[in-house]
Amino acid sequence: MVQEYLPAKEVFDYDDIMLVPGRCIVKSRSEVDTEVVFGPNKFELPVIPANMSTILDETTALWLAERGYFYVMHRFDVDPVAFTRKMHDAGQIASISLGIKAADYEALKKLVKVKPEYTTVDVAHGDSNEVFNMVRAIRQAIPGTFIIAGNVATAEGARRLADAGADAVKVGVGPGLACLTAPNTGFGSRGWQLSAVAEVSKALDETHPYVQVIADGGIRQYGDIAKSIAFGADMVMIGGMFSGHDENPGETLEIDGEL
Repeated sequence: MVQEYLPAKEVFDYDDIMLVPGRCIVKSRSEVDTEVVFGPNKFELPVIPANMSTILDETTALWLAERGYFYVMHRFDVDPVAFTRKMHDAGQIASISLGIKAADYEALKKLVKVKPEYTTVDVAHGDSNEVFNMVRAIRQAIPGTFIIAGNVATAEGARRLADAGADAVKVGVGPGLACLTAPNTGFGSRGWQLSAVAEVSKALDETHPYVQVIADGGIRQYGDIAKSIAFGADMVMIGGMFSGHDENPGETLEIDGEL
């Protein structure tokens, strides 16, 4: 009976894939243009620090924005309205996060006046009616904002978010080493995250080609960024590789001589 619940398809992760090198037409890697168009703006790199309170704070978000990098401010103990005003006063784009609770709907009513350029609906399981409802509410309240929604791990979930009005979807349910979703629930894309990115990207190309994809989590090596993009991601969200630095708001711990 157990076999009936096992995946019928083959899945793969970053360690299972190696990109095949082809002909190089540039003299130096410095000639390569790493800029990416994401939504209505162009950014220096297709990389985003994870919207976690231990990775990003307001100071770091402003530093990134001033230098042409994309960011998503986390939603934990942050006033999205005040943050949006701060970024706009500094002449920078505002990229905020919301959840799906009553307080988030109250914040949305106030966000109508300040109009952040990017709004992320950040929920561990994004293939949810509550997330769809929030995406629709944001689309109605702030028509001009670029909506990122997630997280999902399947083509069907991504399509449902796109149907609800999302401009981009975040792919990845618990693939990060620090994420507790997979061990605590038994659900997730841990071990097959790159496969999920590929599946979602292909599905959206077929039905919602204007919707962009963020590969979120599971990045262990720099090469994993290239693999994500090769398999269809427009942006790559990274947590662990950005953690433990002086600029991080989170605390560092040393255990057995290791940080």
